[in-house]
Amino acid sequence: MINLLKTISDNVLLKWLIIPLLLILSWFSLSIAYLTTSDFSSSVISYNHRGETQIPQEQTKIGSTEWSGQFKAKDNYLGIVSIDFAHTQKPIFDQISFMIKEKGANQWHEVNAYDARQFYFLSQFPFGFKVIEDSKDKIYEFKFVSQSGNQQYKSSFDKLNPIVISKYQYPKKLLISDPLFLSTFLYKKIVYSLSIEEYQNVILLFALPFILYMNLISLIELRVIKKKHIDLFLNSSATIFVRKQLKFADNPFVFLWIIFVFVNILSLNQAYDILSMLLLILWIVLILKLKIKHQASFFMAVILISFFPILYILNSESVLKKNSDWIFYFLLFGTIHALIELRFKNEKK
Repeated sequence: MINLLKTISDNVLLKWLIIPLLLILSWFSLSIAYLTTSDFSSSVISYNHRGETQIPQEQTKIGSTEWSGQFKAKDNYLGIVSIDFAHTQKPIFDQISFMIKEKGANQWHEVNAYDARQFYFLSQFPFGFKVIEDSKDKIYEFKFVSQSGNQQYKSSFDKLNPIVISKYQYPKKLLISDPLFLSTFLYKKIVYSLSIEEYQNVILLFALPFILYMNLISLIELRVIKKKHIDLFLNSSATIFVRKQLKFADNPFVFLWIIFVFVNILSLNQAYDILSMLLLILWIVLILKLKIKHQASFFMAVILISFFPILYILNSESVLKKNSDWIFYFLLFGTIHALIELRFKNEKK
């Protein structure tokens, strides 16, 4: 580590050009990858109809409640409508029917039933239906019917700030076969993603390595931070302890695995839950193959806990949840691993 810092400090080209460019490239690449995969699917483009719809328009009937609304489709291949349900303190036992059709049509395009308990875990729930290929600029009506006769315990929407998001599922063959169409699609997808505050915060998080590096180098050049300060920091007992605990990350496979863990935490795509399972299995394999001690799992949990203030400031609820999930995984693995090591140690005695 000390030799690496000395090499960077002595090489002007490396310090001011190569490393900053690599960090910018990393920031740009991670941001593009994140923005194009963090929606419902990589081939889905979304539009927020905030302020364009009149929902909820509520009608109460005997034994049921209905909400209806409408929106103008922004593109072709309409296939999903996401509605933001009001948060409740506990799951509501209700049956919700969702139906959608083009305005003026005699029959509903599709009618589906849902268990309302799902909305407790995913408030902005995606209601899917058969893709409508020529949907652009057409007005669509939708309706929800709650079967709950209890007016106190029923599903509801945010009446002050309703959110309706339409999603368009493009055929992957079309995207692959037409490069110009693909570039237009990616542009629209990125523009929409940049309008979401949570996505903006995650992109800012990707920029932190570049920002921190440039600030550190500038402070060193301005002699605000002197060489003796750096030597003192690198040789301090805390730094030596951290370096010792992170020794397991010297293995390139472990280092790559850690990068994938952070990518998984920062991704909002539900498909990345599969990646979580694969990474957990791979962690077990690495522990067994490289004989990694249980302290490694605990130290990874501590690192993720230290990120909480940054994630809280950036107001990224989804990333905070995933970060919490991984802290739980590491603490669980570390505890089980420690118990196993203790048992083997006692057996040897």
